[in-house]
Amino acid sequence: MLYLLILMITLSFSVAMAGEQKIIATVGDSVITESDLEMGLDRYMPRGGFHGRSTDDRRKAFREKALNDLIDRELLYHEARERGIKVSRDYIDGVIKENIKMYGSKKRLEDAIKKMGLDMDGLRKKIEKTEMVNLLLNDIARDTTPSEDDIKTFYEKNLRRYKRPEAVHLYHILIKVDPSSTEDEVRKKESLARDIREKIESGMDFEKAAYQYSDDTFRVKGGDLGLIHRGQLDPKELEDAAFSLKEGELSQTIRTIHGFHIMKAGERRSEETLSYEDVKDRIKRELHEERFNETKEALINSLKKKYHIKILESEHSNGS
Repeated sequence: MLYLLILMITLSFSVAMAGEQKIIATVGDSVITESDLEMGLDRYMPRGGFHGRSTDDRRKAFREKALNDLIDRELLYHEARERGIKVSRDYIDGVIKENIKMYGSKKRLEDAIKKMGLDMDGLRKKIEKTEMVNLLLNDIARDTTPSEDDIKTFYEKNLRRYKRPEAVHLYHILIKVDPSSTEDEVRKKESLARDIREKIESGMDFEKAAYQYSDDTFRVKGGDLGLIHRGQLDPKELEDAAFSLKEGELSQTIRTIHGFHIMKAGERRSEETLSYEDVKDRIKRELHEERFNETKEALINSLKKKYHIKILESEHSNGS
């Protein structure tokens, strides 16, 4: 099963193996067939999830993207071959054995890959090509790993990105007022909110009051909104009130367009800059991903100039 997921990436195989299949595109000395493209499309739009014309239309929408992916992967295979990247026979044998085990027999595996336009030799070639690309991508990943100095420099130059704004752990009760409410209905809602606040001041547990009275969806959590940073609460008058509270303090009833609010402040946190240790792993991941993608894209663009690409299902072609 391990490899069949990788197999759906579908690298093309040689012209000699293409047989009677419709050729969609050529990349250098390799071809991409209709069955390759159908399997590539399965990554974006698995068959069976929709029905009839809906499936056909959605798969067509992803067709160009899937084809471009296959072209890119084939270009990377050419580069891997150029760099002399090899895949051991033992690795290929191991993947074949895993697939035979999953299907229950060699015959069942052969029947399955036949539907993809492959025989066992073709499958071995596809496994080899896919692993060659994976090894190339591993090389790129290794070469684009940022150093400790790179990470520290990025952190020091971007300290503003790692500021954590002032925050308060907030508990909240909302007595909702419909915009179409009459003045009498509004007064009743306000009276209810004031009564609830008095009950809390007299000793009623805030979370119990929230669960019993609040129209907020957080009532099931006792009105616990969690840690709220400045800029998260709307409207502004609600945020201003929340951040004026001391830890453990209960707010007055506050009227907004949503209704009447009662809040209680929990833990308060001042604005602070996250330490290097707090964010270095995140910076490393972000820098690595950015550099990896830039390097891979630059390589693919250079390979498009090096290898002739011809798309046969349209009049468009490029390359040299």
